[in-house]
Parts: sequence; C-alpha cells; structure tokens
Amino acid sequence: MSTIEWTPALSVGEDEIDAQHQKLFSIIEALMQAQKDALDTKAIHSILSQLVDYSGYHFRTEDNYMIDNNYPLFMSHRKEHLAYINKMGELITALEKKDAKLPQDMLDFLSNWWREHIANSDLRYARYIKSQQK
Repeated sequence: MSTIEWTPALSVGEDEIDAQHQKLFSIIEALMQAQKDALDTKAIHSILSQLVDYSGYHFRTEDNYMIDNNYPLFMSHRKEHLAYINKMGELITALEKKDAKLPQDMLDFLSNWWREHIANSDLRYARYIKSQQK
C-alpha cells in the first residue's frame, strides 16, 4: 500500500501553502486508512468529497500566489492542476459506477501525484519567487 508523508523537504517556504499541503496529505492518509479499515462506500465518498473540495481551495490559493508574484510558468502549472481535477473526476466516476471498494490505483495516483507535484512544480515556483524577492 502506498503511503504519503509530509517532510520538510517539501516545504515551499510559504506557511499557508505548506499547511494546506499537510492538510491534503492528512486527507489522503484518511482515505488510505478508510480502505485499510474497509469502511463503507458512503464514508469513503465523504472523504473523497473533502479531498476534492480542499484540493480546489488549495489550487485557488496557489494560483493567486503565483499570479500575485508574476510567476512566468503559471499557465503550465495551472494545467497540471486542471489535469489532476480531470483525473480525479474520472476516478470518482469509475468508483461510483462500480460502487466498490476504493481501488489501490487511485490511492497510488493520489500519493504519487501530490508528492511529485510538490517536489517538482511547487518547489520550482517557490525557488523562482524567492529569487525575485532578493
């Protein structure tokens, strides 16, 4: 089973965004625990709904931060967010059609996508913005 753990190496140096990343990781951990505990579909969908809602809130925060700081790769970064939203929509639709247990590939996707996105794309904008503030 995949796991997801926040580490200081994933810090973008902006407290609000770091706190949001940590919250996202905790929601994903709750999904992983729900699968492990074999919670019912209703409970899993509730956690998924929380993840989707909070992801949208987080993406708006990040988008505003990048716009406010004139990040030149904003549109590329925004496309990654939109691709995530689309993929989550597909995974949730497939899950609802089957009305089955949360598939492991969905948990793997979430764990890998968030770690990779933060470690690469988010840290890239953080480095750029810090370099502009000097």
